[in-house]
Amino acid sequence: MNRKRSILTLTVVVLFIANLPRAVHAELAQSYYATLQYFAPEILTIRVYQTVVTRTKDGNDSICEVRAKVEIVSVTKSSSMLRVGNCIVIEYTTVERRIPIIGPSPVPLLEVGKIYPAYLTGTDLKCVFEPAARGYSFQRVDAEPDLPEKK
Repeated sequence: MNRKRSILTLTVVVLFIANLPRAVHAELAQSYYATLQYFAPEILTIRVYQTVVTRTKDGNDSICEVRAKVEIVSVTKSSSMLRVGNCIVIEYTTVERRIPIIGPSPVPLLEVGKIYPAYLTGTDLKCVFEPAARGYSFQRVDAEPDLPEKK
């Protein structure tokens, strides 16, 4: 009887540990990303025409340095005076994790030929931008931003 109980206990522990990464993966609230999108200096629609991704192994993960060349398809807001038809560069670093961890969504890799909404911020370099809304810099969030109440 003790042997059966030990085997059952061991099975439960192994199953628990195997499913632990899925259980502990926590995402930030959608309203957090909506707020980042709302305050992004550049709100655009872009078409990706070139990407260069440099991957570096880091244990089980891959660190990806991304440089994408994109054309602006539409402009909702631009503090840099960007216009439809302008070409810009988007640079960022993201992590491809084999096992998810607790925290914000990673910025996705952009695919050539696809059209994305883009929430960006400028850098010190002219015509080089970076994601402004973390993992939701290239997709819309269906949530209300957390805006300070007016008094």
